[in-house]
Amino acid sequence: MPPARKRPRAYDPVRTRAAVLAQFGNVRAAVRTLTPEQLALPTRLGDRTVRELVVHVGTVLDAVDRLLGEPEPARQDGRLPDWPLTVGPDADPVAAT
Repeated sequence: MPPARKRPRAYDPVRTRAAVLAQFGNVRAAVRTLTPEQLALPTRLGDRTVRELVVHVGTVLDAVDRLLGEPEPARQDGRLPDWPLTVGPDADPVAAT
């Protein structure tokens, strides 16, 4: 039997955006159920509390939500495996925000 051919993935931007925003809503709904005591609990991420982790995730969700509102780029000029090395120089300015 010949090996299956891999088809390039195609994404529908409208459906992808809707799915991402739905997941953000699920995260927000889950966080709203946390009590002050639960938010004060430690995580397994060094000395971060649940509250600090929620703030970090919230910051990322806000950034993605904001970026989804921008016009779609004319073309994709990067590959996912290259992304970590590409954005590395931006880490300090992003952390500063």
